[in-house]
Amino acid sequence: MSFTARIFIFVILVAFAASAFAREPHAQSDRAALIHLEHVWQQAALAGNNKALEKILDARFMDTSWRNKLRTKAEMLSASSAPRNRSAKLSDLQVRLFGNTAIVTGMNTVRGTDNSWRVSIRFTDVFLKKHGRWRAIGAQESLVKASGKTR
Repeated sequence: MSFTARIFIFVILVAFAASAFAREPHAQSDRAALIHLEHVWQQAALAGNNKALEKILDARFMDTSWRNKLRTKAEMLSASSAPRNRSAKLSDLQVRLFGNTAIVTGMNTVRGTDNSWRVSIRFTDVFLKKHGRWRAIGAQESLVKASGKTR
């Protein structure tokens, strides 16, 4: 292989590596933003903060609940209009990015404030980035474990 060919291949490899590195900081900030958004979403739902939920959920949002109910954005907002007597903890959050679309998976463990019941729910949330903001467009929850009397 000639010296010129080796230099050309080296330049191509460096450019490819630099391109991948340049995308990574953006991906990391998107991942951090989506994890933060999951926590904001959870706290807004617990507090019955529909103003915050309005900003998170896209107009076309659809949810399949852990009780196998299909819910629109309007139905989600009406269901969370009052503060709840429960606490919740997110864990095992993983973010996968696909351009302006993201999938976040994780576990949501919800407890009654009197500890009389507990539900562990595995979830998948789908987000779309529009005008520089991530908005939830879909969600799916699956019951992993329940104890006590759940509502």
